[in-house]
Amino acid sequence: MTSSLLSVKDLTVQVATLTGPKVVVERLSFDLLPGRTLCLAGESGSGKSMTALSLMQLLPKPMARIAGGSATLDGEDILALPEARMRRIRGRKIGMIFQEPMTSLNPVMTVGNQLIGAITAHGNTSGRRAARARAAELLD
Repeated sequence: MTSSLLSVKDLTVQVATLTGPKVVVERLSFDLLPGRTLCLAGESGSGKSMTALSLMQLLPKPMARIAGGSATLDGEDILALPEARMRRIRGRKIGMIFQEPMTSLNPVMTVGNQLIGAITAHGNTSGRRAARARAAELLD
């Protein structure tokens, strides 16, 4: 039996409302196996983005919070990690492509410079020159 790369068990997410907390993801469980693709499909408002934001620890706080469940990535509980450790994991082991294009890129910076910033931040190269070369390669 192949072990899961990502295992989510009973994930529950709540959002604060004027009338009290509202559950927006309720006891979601799934396993992603190495080399496989997993698709979360559903109508608008079904919790797909909230699930991804939860796994990335990017929920808007204090409005939203993980109310229960667990998520392990390569055997590490990513829901319990401190922010410093999550910064090292985001973009290297787990990533998210945001659905709103107007908030995904900074309109006052070139795409190349934004790529260089991401490459440099995640330590995927040995300096700015190598990061620039990698960005150019990606854009080609």
